[in-house]
Amino acid sequence: MKKIAIIAIFVMINLNLSVHAANTGQTSRTPLLDNKQVKVWRTVLYPSKQQQLKKHHHANDRVLVALDNGKIKIVNDEQQTHYLDITAGNAYFLPKDQGLHKHTDENMGKKPLKVVVIELKT
Repeated sequence: MKKIAIIAIFVMINLNLSVHAANTGQTSRTPLLDNKQVKVWRTVLYPSKQQQLKKHHHANDRVLVALDNGKIKIVNDEQQTHYLDITAGNAYFLPKDQGLHKHTDENMGKKPLKVVVIELKT
């Protein structure tokens, strides 16, 4: 069942996401699906420190699907910094232990960066 849900999500991403991409000029998170197995959202991360995602944490493993190429700067509460280089069309597994500390995400590029995040609840 989990495989079917993930396949359905990838199909949705490939067929519909560009049509519904946020174009607000503001960093945003848009919920796409939330059930017992997964929570899925689209994030559009605009460049600049003022547009970074507010502090948050993740209690579960996640898969990030890159819709654009880019670099994300992640800074946690302990001021530890690391970077995630992403390539459009690739998926990245992000274990929950990397997201347990509150952190911010900042787009280090010059144009908006779109990703879909799939949080695995089970």
